Amino acid sequence: MRLFGILFIIIVILGSCQRENIDATSVSDPVINPPGIQVEANLTGRLMGSEDENLSGVLIKFEDTNTQTDANGRFMIKDQPLFADGTYVEFYLPGFFPTSRKLYAIANETNQLTVRLEPLDHSTEIVSGEPFSSAVEDGISVSITDPVLQDKDDIEFSQAYLFFRSLALNDSRTAMTMPGDLTGVNLVYDDVAILAQAMIQIHIEDQTSEVVNLSSETLGTVRFDNQVHGLSENELLQVFHFDESNGTWIEVSEATLSGNNVEFDFHQTGYWVLGKSVPMVDLRGDLSSVNGFAENTELFFSSDHFLAHVNPTLAGNYALKMPALTPNTLEIQHECLIITQSENIPASEE
Repeated sequence: MRLFGILFIIIVILGSCQRENIDATSVSDPVINPPGIQVEANLTGRLMGSEDENLSGVLIKFEDTNTQTDANGRFMIKDQPLFADGTYVEFYLPGFFPTSRKLYAIANETNQLTVRLEPLDHSTEIVSGEPFSSAVEDGISVSITDPVLQDKDDIEFSQAYLFFRSLALNDSRTAMTMPGDLTGVNLVYDDVAILAQAMIQIHIEDQTSEVVNLSSETLGTVRFDNQVHGLSENELLQVFHFDESNGTWIEVSEATLSGNNVEFDFHQTGYWVLGKSVPMVDLRGDLSSVNGFAENTELFFSSDHFLAHVNPTLAGNYALKMPALTPNTLEIQHECLIITQSENIPASEE
């Protein structure tokens, strides 16, 4: 293993609370190394809404286990092995965008998760066989020439409602709502971290909240006008789709920046990222020297185009994967005090 030095600025906040046309490549059944390092551990967590309200009745899926949050938005998974190399947990609640989280479980400890769900709003009607085009947000448009809507059993729908959101990558709290983490595989299936320039979510459902998909023959386009900055003309960006069955980002195509404009083709709903892949490293640490306990503590890692949110275990230990040799800011939120310091934290790349 090679050792890298990663510069962190640690802020402990303890307060009271035009491209060429490139067809998308199929991402079905990718060859990805599944997690295999099982550890005995517990998992507890809390689900919140956009206003930090507790969300009860959230469906939580992990492996073959389904559970729900209680009246306080809390859940617990016990007596089931977690994975040190990537425990993938999914979250669903009618009226909210679905999301997920990947954590790197620490053995023989109580691991924690805090996840935020965003409400579904601002839908646009979409009809099978009729061209769809909508300026879904300022500077972002979605078009589908010949949409074919289907349910999970490939039965066609005549019409449904498309929901869209663009995730703010300059807000560390976005890391509490995005799926998995910003790691995945590139076109040749190298494990990578992703420096994201833009992230969106496309979700379609019918009037009964039944999830609706696009047929495999359907092709749409997302266009960003003056939304991507700080890059060179004709710079190449990678397009990643979040694969829910594997719990990871998968590069499916590329797009070329033209001015500050870029577009890419899509053929599936879900999360999409425009960005660049870089080598990733493993990082582990503990907070025992900071506050002595870690319940209800949040860790936000951020750098130029990278975000991560981590909850330490109740004993104060944490683990994550992140870009190699990239300066990051670590913000730790809990109660009572403000401390600022800089450290050079070693990380290892396998």
